[in-house]
Order: sequence, then structure tokens, then C-alpha cells
Amino acid sequence: MILENFAKLCAEFPEKPIVARTPVIPGFNDTLEELQTITDFINQAGQHAQNLKYELLPFHNFGSSKYEFQGKPYTFAGYKNMDKSFLENLRKQLKSEIPILEIR
Repeated sequence: MILENFAKLCAEFPEKPIVARTPVIPGFNDTLEELQTITDFINQAGQHAQNLKYELLPFHNFGSSKYEFQGKPYTFAGYKNMDKSFLENLRKQLKSEIPILEIR
């Protein structure tokens, strides 16, 4: 449903500025292959969007205290914040027709 809604958004509002964002999670979608698949979808779905950009968001564990406060286990306990240079290297390798923003 999310993918369909994104495609509809791009098709129905091609002139609007849109930024697609992907949180990059260690062990889940932190490989070039995974990110290229996502990038390919965004390129295809946004082919008529005139002001579409893509942003990769590096994993961080800033929300861990919220889980602790709620007494819930934090699945990513022990994971370090993602090194931005690692993600920037992946970003540079992605093949994309739309701009992929530099890692902040």
C-alpha cells in the first residue's frame, strides 16, 4: 500500500517537491543491492515527478531510551550509530535518474 501511495503521489502531483527517504538499518537494508532495489522503485514511480529527490537516513540509536522508558526491549541494542562515510560510499555507487542527497 505504501508503494502504491508513493506512485500515486508522484503521478498526481508531478510539480510538487517530494523527498523520498529511506532509513538505512544495519542487517536489514544496508547493502548496495537492497538500496539499489529501493532506488530503482523510486526512479520508476517518480518518472514524471519534476522535483523528486531521494535521501538515505543513517541508522542511529537515539530512540533507545524511549523503549527503555516503556519497558520494551530495544531490538538494536548494542548497534552503533551508522558511520556516515559508509553510507556516503553506498550513495555514490547507486545508479539513479533522480538526485540522491548527500548524507547529513
